Parts: sequence; structure tokens; C-alpha cells
Amino acid sequence: MHARHARVVPVAAAGAIALAASGCISAEPFRCDDDAQCAAEGAAGVCEATGYCSFADPSCASGRRYGALAGDVSDTCTAADPGGDPAHDPGRGAADPAPASGRDGDGGQDEPPPPPPPPPPPPTQCVADVATGSEHTCALRTDGAVFCWGNNRNGALGDGSLVPRLAPVRVEGIADAVEVAAGEFHTCARRADGTVWCWGYNEYGSLGDGTTVDRPLPVQVEGIDDAVALALGEYHSCAVRADGTLWCWGRNQRGQLGDGTTTNRATAAPVPGISGVTAAAANGQHVCAVAGDGGVYCWGKNLFGQLADGSTTDRSSPRRIDAMAPAVQLALGGEHTCFRTADGAVRCAGRNESGQLGDGTTTNRPQPVEVAGLTDAVEVAAGEWHTCARTGDGRVFCWGFNLNGTLGDGTTTDRSAPGAPVQALWNVSAIAAGERHNCALADGRIRCWGYNGAGQLGDGTAADAVAPVDVDVPCD
Repeated sequence: MHARHARVVPVAAAGAIALAASGCISAEPFRCDDDAQCAAEGAAGVCEATGYCSFADPSCASGRRYGALAGDVSDTCTAADPGGDPAHDPGRGAADPAPASGRDGDGGQDEPPPPPPPPPPPPTQCVADVATGSEHTCALRTDGAVFCWGNNRNGALGDGSLVPRLAPVRVEGIADAVEVAAGEFHTCARRADGTVWCWGYNEYGSLGDGTTVDRPLPVQVEGIDDAVALALGEYHSCAVRADGTLWCWGRNQRGQLGDGTTTNRATAAPVPGISGVTAAAANGQHVCAVAGDGGVYCWGKNLFGQLADGSTTDRSSPRRIDAMAPAVQLALGGEHTCFRTADGAVRCAGRNESGQLGDGTTTNRPQPVEVAGLTDAVEVAAGEWHTCARTGDGRVFCWGFNLNGTLGDGTTTDRSAPGAPVQALWNVSAIAAGERHNCALADGRIRCWGYNGAGQLGDGTAADAVAPVDVDVPCD
């Protein structure tokens, strides 16, 4: 339903753009002399007073957006027309020149134009995936290294310290990771050999090393050497094994380990009653999994109906949720659950006081309701009180709690249904939702937005961001 406008660039610069996108070179800005030089991909462009090409974009207040080779204004909206000034008129071409740049009234020669700004650096090309915890974020590099940033009070960043980091630092001792997952204040990585290594907060045994001692460096989860997927909740962790069994460990106060008890476990134990597990998701104090019989099973805390079984009764053993049978992907929030169906729809159940279920209300729902107006989702991610979806055109839409700019729409207003897409974010290939922040992998780089009190956005500051900021993950 949501169509992203085609981003077009001048024909004369097409070769440079192809190389820049591949990471081979950094394309030079393209300056135009007339509108004819701004035609590309069948779309007519306009040569703006700045000397750069712009193209129609109804999402901009001015109706136009600069192209990809417009120097430091690349991919930004042109200025709105302030009452007919031709220098800001989206329709101005070479036949309607901008006012001269010379000194007014002295009859002197025009001053030479300033030199063009340097081209922007090429996007990072070495990031494979991103994971978000409560107040920290981690990136998996294509070479298997893991970098983390943000809150580190319990060692969740894995760099051997307890010092918060405003920018990425490398996790020590992990060089062959194939997956990274983040919980409240702990992190785990699945390595190429099928072992699982975790670090950070461990009071309830969430690191699975048989102790309850926090670890600022990775330790191996005991008894698992064939993991194929990970799912981390608040203070508990789970791993899908090669034989289709699901093993969990950590806190079990609300039955989230699924073993029929509420006893914490510092080592991994199998979840009885389900087999052939192909996917699992965890957050807060509950877990859901897709089993070999095609059914979706959930267990754990159910105070707000987040298990989607029509009740608010906690479950310490897996319970089949028929209403979630069409699920092709699961996403669990702090106290809500969402799933995506093959037709691109998203349905959610559970807590809804901030509108995180997306049905246009703030009413809690013990059974799934459909997210309003969303029909082409290809991925869904859920945070503490908000939810986001990536659509087929590479954009991201978020709804729910927005006090810290968590929805990325440039405001701090809660939304009970999807509205405007996250600003200045295109070509997204993966999303992750933290407690009050989100990150996306777009064009080979990580961009994050929302709450940043612990530096979890990774931009070198602790300032909240109502729109995405870039994260510089080292590639060497």
C-alpha cells in the first residue's frame, strides 16, 4: 500500500552512482546548468538555484527532493517556496536564473562561487545485522566480529569493562559469529560452530554458564553446541537446536522457560511439549515459537493478554495459539505480541496503553487484532511499548509510544496506528526494536533513532533523536 518514490539521478552521473553504490568509489557531486541535465529514469528533474538537480517527491513540503549527487544536500527536501522567491521556486529552471551573487549596489564583479562541499563518505558496507537490547545495541559484521554500544553497567557490551559507550566497541573474543541477539542487559552470539556465548547481566542465570555472576566478557552457554537460532527476553534466553528442540535458561518467575515450573535456571533445559521448532521469539517475560506441526505456541507472562489465547492467565508450559496459526514471523514486545502473515498483514495482542497494537485504540487485547492500514509488511519488530514494520518498498513505519522520538516521524506524539514513515530512511533490509529506540540496516549501514540516554543510538552523543542518525561501525 505504501509506495516509495523512485529515487532518480542525472543520466550523466549514472556510472558514478553505480560505482559509489558498490563501495568502489565515492561519487563526486553533480552540478547542473539547466533542467535538461536533470532527466533520469524517465523522470523530469529541475536544476535548482543551488546548482543541483531535484525531483518530484510528494512527501516533501516543497514537493521536491534533491538527487543522490547533490553534495551535502543529497536526498534532502528542497526548501519550501517562501512566497514566490525564484531562488526557492521548485519550478525555476535555466530560463529563470536566481539572483546574482555579486555585492548589491556597488557595481562590482560577481564574487566567485564557493567551492563545492566534499562528497559524503561511502556508506559502511561491512554490517550484516543489528540487534537491540533495552538500552544497548549490537552489530554483526560480515566477517563475524560483533560490535556493541550503549548501557554497559552489567557488561552487556562485552568489551571487558562496565563503561557505557556512545559509539561501537568490539566484543572481545568473538570473531566468527553468525547471529547476535540482545536482551534487557545481556547479549548472546551464536558462533559458526553452533556454540552460544553470552555476556552481561546474570543474576538469574541468563548467561547459561551455570553461575549467577555478571560477565563483562563472553562465556559459553553450557550444553549447547548445535544452535541454529537465538531468542532473548528480559532476563532469559532461548536457543533453537539443530534437532528442532528449544532450550531456555535464566529467569522463570512467570513460567517463561516453558518447563512447567517457575524455577530459575542457570543452565539450558529443553522446553517440553513442542518439537520441530523452526522459529522462536522472546521479550519481556514471555516466549513464542513455531513448531513442526505448523502451530504457534506461547508461554510465560500473560497479564495483558500477550499470549493471545483470549485470557490473562500466565502459562508455564507451551500453549497452542490457534489465532496465530497464519504467522510467518513472530515479534514480541515487552508485554505485547505481534506476528506477520504471508499476505503482508500484521496482527498484535496484549498491552495497548500507548497504541502499540496499531488498531487505532489504546485498549488491551487478549486476542490478535489487525494493525490498521498495513498490508505489505515484510518484517515486524516490537519494543517495550511500540512496534515497527518494514514494508516491501524498503520503508519503515512505527506506532505506539513516542515520548523520545521512538517512532522516527520527527515528533514525540504517540500513535495508535501507523502514520508517516520513519524520516529519511529508505532501502531498509532489517529492523530491530529496543525498549525505546530502534535501529535499521539500510544501504549497508546502521541508522538508529529514539531514546539515547545511555548512548544506544551510537552516534557519539546521549541526545534523543526523532529521526535516524548514522552509526559508524568500524570495518577493519
